[in-house]
Amino acid sequence: MLLLLVLAVVLAVAGREDDAIVWRSAVAERFTLPVAVAEGRVFAAGRDGSLTALTATDGAMLWGMDLGRVPTAGPIVSDGAVIVGLSSGAVAAIETANGRPRWVTEGVGAACEALVVLGDVTVSLGADGVLRASAVHDGRPRWAVTPEARPTGWLCGNGAACFLGGADGRVRAWGADGAPLWTASAGEAPVRFGVCGDGWLRLLTDAPALVTLNAANGAVTGTAPLPAPLNGPPAAAQGWLWLALGTSQAAGIDFAAGHGWRRDVGRPLVGGVTLCGERLVVLTTERRLLTVDAATGRTVRAVRLRSDVSAAPVVSDGRVYLATWRGEVLAVTP
Repeated sequence: MLLLLVLAVVLAVAGREDDAIVWRSAVAERFTLPVAVAEGRVFAAGRDGSLTALTATDGAMLWGMDLGRVPTAGPIVSDGAVIVGLSSGAVAAIETANGRPRWVTEGVGAACEALVVLGDVTVSLGADGVLRASAVHDGRPRWAVTPEARPTGWLCGNGAACFLGGADGRVRAWGADGAPLWTASAGEAPVRFGVCGDGWLRLLTDAPALVTLNAANGAVTGTAPLPAPLNGPPAAAQGWLWLALGTSQAAGIDFAAGHGWRRDVGRPLVGGVTLCGERLVVLTTERRLLTVDAATGRTVRAVRLRSDVSAAPVVSDGRVYLATWRGEVLAVTP
């Protein structure tokens, strides 16, 4: 009897995939980018050059179109358009309502690596290290900047400015008009990840270290070593920062209270952490989706997936949306 009870508890924690999957749609050959969720729709850009819109409620397909190139950055939804960076270095804007192209910028021969939207401009980072800005409504070029040091690929925006991490350990900021705002040092190690908050930046370097900056002027307000290298992008909200460390550790830092937690989840992690209400969502290399209590680090649920997920989950209205290597988009109850 005791053995049966223990087995029942283990199964309840481990879960079956079907217990948590709200819907599943196979729409592409393979996904390597996260989805975007907006306007009650899920937008997914596949490695086969497809861009697909699905209903967020049940995964029904609304429209699909061919981008003509492999998508390499985004997608981002802004001003009624899905914006995607392409392998040619071009950026495309597709109408969310019907999948019709709004505009496509000229290719530059170097793949687009990252995208942010600052007000009425889209800023893209190319593999050639150049930042290029285009108007959101018509794609016309606004400005281009070549940073002093090779970017690491981390690009972040807070609506008024964009911030770029460099291999020289420095962070550089530009306004929406392309004017340089400031340059700050986060140490000698490359800046790998970061998050923007209300007036601050929290940067994660290869040292590994956590560095906090004033977003307005780049002044360093705090530096702390990390016990292990980062395993993907962090998450932040309400004075907390959550990290995936080393191979199998998750950590939370409460800056206001001056304490936190660090736990070994028992499985190798991939893709950083994503916040979903009062829980964190993390992925493992063993095809597991874990939900973790954000305040304590305790694992609440583990869901088995039948395919690898290579991009960070996206959270909207209490659901988690994933794109898999099998070309499937999933909606999951965390």
